[in-house]
Amino acid sequence: MPPTIQRTWGVLFNQWSEWSNKDPAAQLLLEMLADLGDAVERGSRDGAALEQAKQTFSKWNSRGTVKHDERDRMQAELVQALENLDNATLCSTCERGKALVEVFPAGNVYLAGKMPLPEIDFIKAASGIESFQGTKLGLKDVLLDAEVMDRLFRHDQVKSLCLLKCGYPENWDDFTLSLLPRLRKLVFYGAHASAAPGFMLDGLRRITTLRILEFIMADFLHHEDCYESLGQMYQLTTLSLARTLTREKSAGWEREVAMNVLKRLIKHGDLVELNLAWCSIFSEVDLKLLADELQKKGGHLIVSASKS
Repeated sequence: MPPTIQRTWGVLFNQWSEWSNKDPAAQLLLEMLADLGDAVERGSRDGAALEQAKQTFSKWNSRGTVKHDERDRMQAELVQALENLDNATLCSTCERGKALVEVFPAGNVYLAGKMPLPEIDFIKAASGIESFQGTKLGLKDVLLDAEVMDRLFRHDQVKSLCLLKCGYPENWDDFTLSLLPRLRKLVFYGAHASAAPGFMLDGLRRITTLRILEFIMADFLHHEDCYESLGQMYQLTTLSLARTLTREKSAGWEREVAMNVLKRLIKHGDLVELNLAWCSIFSEVDLKLLADELQKKGGHLIVSASKS
């Protein structure tokens, strides 16, 4: 079982790489608490939401320790407070359901719950990006050409970016995403196989601030070079491949490569939440192996009720 969260704020927030290896899930909660503190300091036009957020921040910020069994409650309260202030929450798109203790002895495997679209007012035209203000941005059915990317990177406060069924130019440049200096959550929701970036995710690998990466029905992942880049994203705490690694869409070599990448991220990186819901290329034996490895560092695995 991971240790309780014990913190001296000025030290831990300046020693991410050293301390996160010991307990990356706790570090993510500390980052969310810091985000809430920033949001409270900026204020809000919604007085009731701001007052509630202040109370939530004061409650958890005054604690010297947070016990392991309090973490889920802490995360839920932080997420709710941040959402009420319309701030990025650094939580996964998919909901976690009940534990499957009877099937997976490690006791850290959960059924996937709902997979709703993020609660974002999606922008559907390049011109709409100009007036955007906030920390969470969603683009829907937008072609990510040079004009859009140029408009996007004028917003240096973006922490969460969701790309829903967007269009991708041939060999699009994923290095441009690294120009968002505070980006922590990135979601590709629906992307066709020909949408692979020219640098095969090497640009994403270089986003040191990135904690949560979700490939949901993102078919461009099916390339060996993409896996090679993904396997070096040790900064990730949460990774979702939901509805992406299916038997119908995956090549024969892909299961072994994907398993090697995931084991590497768990063992050598900060990964503590892995979502493989509706990823039918994995067997029950594969899932149990990954669950056991995650359990050693206090992490958990999300699967679907049916692997088909």
